[in-house]
Amino acid sequence: MRAFLAALLLLPSLAAAQAASTAPVSGRPIALPEAYELALARSEEIAISGATYEETVARAEEIFSRVMPRLTVFGTETFQDVPRGQSGLFLQRQREQAWVNLQQPLFSGFREFLAYRASKDQGRAAELRLARAKHLLYRDVARSYLDLSAAQEDIRIRSALLDITRDRVKDLKEFRRLGRARPSEHLAAESQAAQLVAQLESARAAEQVAQFRLGFLTGLDERLAPAPVPVPAAPPRSTRRCRARAAAPTSSRPAPRRTPPRTRSRSSRVGAGPPSRPTRTIT
Repeated sequence: MRAFLAALLLLPSLAAAQAASTAPVSGRPIALPEAYELALARSEEIAISGATYEETVARAEEIFSRVMPRLTVFGTETFQDVPRGQSGLFLQRQREQAWVNLQQPLFSGFREFLAYRASKDQGRAAELRLARAKHLLYRDVARSYLDLSAAQEDIRIRSALLDITRDRVKDLKEFRRLGRARPSEHLAAESQAAQLVAQLESARAAEQVAQFRLGFLTGLDERLAPAPVPVPAAPPRSTRRCRARAAAPTSSRPAPRRTPPRTRSRSSRVGAGPPSRPTRTIT
């Protein structure tokens, strides 16, 4: 009967805890793509890797331009004063000249082609290093984002549980005064409340660390409130079963049963007992 009454008293508190766990957190709302974009624009390593990649590509293009034809266009325009009374046949006031120079190396060895191939490979390596740096940055941002979201959710849940436990302590104190509760129940509820207080402080410390890490990566100095990350839909049961079978090690799979070979009996005698031995009579 006491357990039934206690359950009835805890129902409103559980509903309040569920409402508190879904309540929004105060702070600047931020999503994971926005956090990654801010961190991408702020990261010095990404900027250095990008500049190295562009420099390598420009060097490769410069080497390749050495084997390409060169076209040069020159132009001049000359102005000259003609004295009065002189004929302008031999002295022109303005003279324009232009010429084109085309140069094409026929054969200079394969040194330029080898250098261009090496520079192209270096550019590919720089591109892969840039992509790797972006992946590592996204991993750090996602980890900090999820840690902050989990810490804030933990704070909400433990705060609601602490309020529930404190209300239960008050109810047990009143029941103990009326003689309807034992002292051990009251002490157990107080111990649980103290444990929840300690866990709440630990969750707040973890939330501060996560706030600092995400703020350092994004460059934001205000309190952040990450948006909830949608959970991807689970694959069908048949797909999960096939993946689990494919991922299972070979040693854990059951070995196929082997039927023992059939043996034929040499004795054609039918009977339950052993065969009788022949006897010899000595006279």
